[in-house]
Amino acid sequence: MEIAYSLRPGDVLVRNKSFLGVIDHYGLYVGNGQVIDNHPERGVSIIGLSSFLNGRKLEQIKRFEGNSYKRNQVINKAYSMIGMNYHLTQFNCEHFVTEAWGAGRQSRQVSAAGLLIFSILAIWGLNKSN
Repeated sequence: MEIAYSLRPGDVLVRNKSFLGVIDHYGLYVGNGQVIDNHPERGVSIIGLSSFLNGRKLEQIKRFEGNSYKRNQVINKAYSMIGMNYHLTQFNCEHFVTEAWGAGRQSRQVSAAGLLIFSILAIWGLNKSN
């Protein structure tokens, strides 16, 4: 499976997580068919690629663009986070991979959900005042 995707250590893997296709699951490929991910039930851990995919299609590969030294830094950072606990809004799978890449804890999905909730509340508040 690894050869079919031409994966390299440090690449971020994205697969669909939800039935409706609105939530993605992120993992960091570390080589030899292994992925480190952050999962609600086990936190940050290393699993096989097929376990990461969990019968789903790999939706996207975000290629790591750095040199081999930076690639090794990313892998070492990911390994250093093994055992950390999952938190939906503060340290989810997307937060994990962005932090491993050195971009800080960021989650586009959490930001989008927050914006959606804020918009709904704003619209509800405007309608309530009318």
